[in-house]
Amino acid sequence: MRIHKYRAWNPDLNGGEMMYSGFHLEANGEVFMQVQRGWTTAHNLIVMEYAGYSDRNGKEICEGDFVRSYSRIWPVEQKRHPTTFEVRYSSGSFFPDPSWVMVVVGNTFETPNLLEETA
Repeated sequence: MRIHKYRAWNPDLNGGEMMYSGFHLEANGEVFMQVQRGWTTAHNLIVMEYAGYSDRNGKEICEGDFVRSYSRIWPVEQKRHPTTFEVRYSSGSFFPDPSWVMVVVGNTFETPNLLEETA
């Protein structure tokens, strides 16, 4: 069974910052963010789910990441599959084999220019 973990992109924090804690995701999809005196609805947070795998350096792979594998950069898209994630590219998509050597090289928010290399 896959572990469910999340991270969130906060475009309002320091011009954009990835958050690994300080937010809460409800079952209905509503997101709350921790503030000085409790919790508040977080309208701008973009929540991304852990894909269930780590790269060769131990970094967790999440939807929205770019991974390099076999000399190519691939965008990671979570399809809520129970055991894996989907990699999408211009002419289709596939589910990667867990034995592949993958390295997280960026994400769609902090390094959007990598999207051009995936085409």
